[in-house]
Amino acid sequence: LNGRIYQYGYYQAAMAGTVVPAVLWGESPGWARVQRQGRAIILLGFLALLLPGVAILMAQSRHVWKMKTYAVGEGPDRFYTFPPRNEPVGVIVRSVAEFLRQQRGDQTLLVLPEGLMVNYLARLRSPLAPPMYFSVYTEHGKEALLVEELQRQSPDFVVIISRDLREYGINRYGEAPGRGQLLLRWVSANYRILKAVGGDPLDVQQRGAIILQRDGSQPAN
Repeated sequence: LNGRIYQYGYYQAAMAGTVVPAVLWGESPGWARVQRQGRAIILLGFLALLLPGVAILMAQSRHVWKMKTYAVGEGPDRFYTFPPRNEPVGVIVRSVAEFLRQQRGDQTLLVLPEGLMVNYLARLRSPLAPPMYFSVYTEHGKEALLVEELQRQSPDFVVIISRDLREYGINRYGEAPGRGQLLLRWVSANYRILKAVGGDPLDVQQRGAIILQRDGSQPAN
C-alpha cells in the first residue's frame, strides 16, 4: 500500500483536487437551501477561497520549475533537475551514466536500491525484472530469490546510489534481510569498486554513488 500511494498518490490528489471543488461548487448552494442571491454569495465566497490557493500553488510550481537548470542526459534524453548546490543527485546520476556509457559490448548493470534511469542513460540493461530492490520486491523471502537469480546471471556492473527510504521504514539500505542486506552482501563478495562519486550512498544524510565491477572482468576504460 505504501508503494502504491508513493507512486500514484499525486494522480489521486489531482483527481480529488478536481472533484472536491466541483462538488462544492455544484452542491453547496442546495445544501444551504438559499435563493438565487444567496447562491451567488456562496459561490463568490467559494471562489474567494479557491482562486488564491490556485494562484499560490501555480507560483510555487513555477518557482520549482525555474530552479531546475542542471541538464542530465544528451539530445532527446536530456532533462533538467536541481543544480548541485540544491540537490546533488542530478550531477551524481550524470557522472555515473557518462562513466558507464564508455563501456563496450553487451553488458549489464544492476542499480541498488533503485535507478532504472541510470540503466537507460548508460544504455545498459538490467539482469533482473524488478524496477526497485526494496519494499514488496525484497520482503518475505524475495530478496534471497533475487540473490539466487543474480548468481545465475550476474551483472557486469553494479551501482549503489543514494535513495532515502525512510518512508518505507528503512533507515539505512542493507540494515536487515528484506531491506537490501543479502543483495549488498552478495555484491561485496563478488565485485570490486571502480569509482566512487560524492559521499556514502547508504547514509541518508549524504549523497553519492559507488560503481562496482564483477571480479574477474576486464578493467573498465
